Amino acid sequence: GEVITMDDAALFNAGSGRISLSAEGNITLGGLQTTSAAAGAPSAVSITSEDGAVVDGGDTFVDIVANTAGARTTIDAETGVGSGNALETTVAELDVTNNATGDIDIAETNDIKIVNAVQDNDTAASAGTIRVVAGGTITVDTETALPGNAVDNQGTGTVVLDANGANSDIVLTSGIQSTSGDITLTADDSVTAGANGDITSTSGNVSVTADATGSISATDGDTGEVITMDDAALFNAGSGR
Repeated sequence: GEVITMDDAALFNAGSGRISLSAEGNITLGGLQTTSAAAGAPSAVSITSEDGAVVDGGDTFVDIVANTAGARTTIDAETGVGSGNALETTVAELDVTNNATGDIDIAETNDIKIVNAVQDNDTAASAGTIRVVAGGTITVDTETALPGNAVDNQGTGTVVLDANGANSDIVLTSGIQSTSGDITLTADDSVTAGANGDITSTSGNVSVTADATGSISATDGDTGEVITMDDAALFNAGSGR
């Protein structure tokens, strides 16, 4: 009891309105769709599982579609978000927090801005990962002028960002942090770290790869495939490599 379970073929379509789902236990998604551009509280899509997980219920629909410019999808769970089976999304902005066990695993179809992705683990030994794979550019940006980490894994788990669409970039306007897990960034095109685009781990390895497909050629029509760090950007692997 105290769960929300959508059949794989079930669709909640709010038109231009907001969608809000809240339960004590698991929330299993069929499809959620909205054209709302809401970025504040409440967000265009808001999903809260107080003691459970947010689960992919199947592949009939993309789990969450909220890709109007500025639209934010906010997810808060206790035992995983797409853990074991990634949530498919087509969203403009993502704010996701997992508070205990399980992974955060997002499969985005297009460009995505990560304003917050946190494994706020109850125990420092928790090994939950943060993984976002996108078919477009991934921008990491808290949308504040102050330094800070938009992606923060507070346990031993890894952070993986993979922008694998054609000519897709990773842009770090804000930082990425993992307490002791590896941090891996992979882009089909370029990786750019701005002044606050730091990458930090106390002991995890840091790996940043541009032109992941190895497709550099004079006919690409693209002059990217580079890694560019601002003078003030710092990649610090601690005792890692």
